[in-house]
Amino acid sequence: MDTTIIKNNSNIGCHSRIYASWSAIFAGVVVGLATESLLGLLGLGLGFVSFTGRAGVMGKISTGSIVWLVVCAIFSMAIAGWVVGRLSGLNCKLAGALHGLVAWALATLFTFALMANVVGTIIGGTVGVMEGAFSLAGQGALSTGKTAAQIAPQAVEQVKNIFPDVTATINEAKQQAEHVLNNFKKGAEQIADETKNQLRENLTILLTSDIKNDKAEARQKIVGLLAQETNMNQEQIDKAINDWQQKYAQMKEKVNQKAAEAKQKVITGGTQVVNILGSLSLMAFFILILGAVASAVGGAYGTKETR
Repeated sequence: MDTTIIKNNSNIGCHSRIYASWSAIFAGVVVGLATESLLGLLGLGLGFVSFTGRAGVMGKISTGSIVWLVVCAIFSMAIAGWVVGRLSGLNCKLAGALHGLVAWALATLFTFALMANVVGTIIGGTVGVMEGAFSLAGQGALSTGKTAAQIAPQAVEQVKNIFPDVTATINEAKQQAEHVLNNFKKGAEQIADETKNQLRENLTILLTSDIKNDKAEARQKIVGLLAQETNMNQEQIDKAINDWQQKYAQMKEKVNQKAAEAKQKVITGGTQVVNILGSLSLMAFFILILGAVASAVGGAYGTKETR
């Protein structure tokens, strides 16, 4: 609906009070967006047809895409501005240019509204990747499973692939402990299941706990169980426990190393994504400026004459 009290816009000069012709503006926006869509499809089709998969082709396509985006923005907004200026019936080029700018602003807001979800998803994913990387560093290698949903899947997979080795190391230590009980037991009677369970539980605490007192207490209980149930002397018991701890420490160091590598990959990848988003934002800014100029010029040329 036209917000105007003047019936004939053709009599309006630059010195008259000018009212926005919204019907002309909306018509120009529709024509501009349709033109941009058509040109975008044309560029996409030409890009697919010219793609050969040879080395260096992707770089040429990227450069061509940027050039085509600029051409699309300038041409479509110029057409939109011209349509607005012509349909408004104004004979003042300044008024036509202003109508063209309004049409460009509406087209830009409409485009941003459509792209909001896509851009939000990209940015949110990037932030999640970076948060996951630093969370990985802060929590330590053995807690990376808690942040797996937040960091790059390939990097997480690299760490998760060695988790079975950690579990296998713990189970191997438990099996060796039971083997010691059975081979060095004092009498002919079978070792009670309760004793075996106590040995497993304390061995798990000794290997995995980060609390110094708990580890010391677990070690004492293991020493007591082995001394009570087997013929091993103190030196043999200490050597067996130290071997189990050493194997687990080596495996834990391997996990930490893999986690550090995964973290570095995530940080590097996240930084690259952020840099790309920054470059795209700057490119979009300049393209929009060119589109605004083109729309204003088109609106000015769309008017009938200068007063």
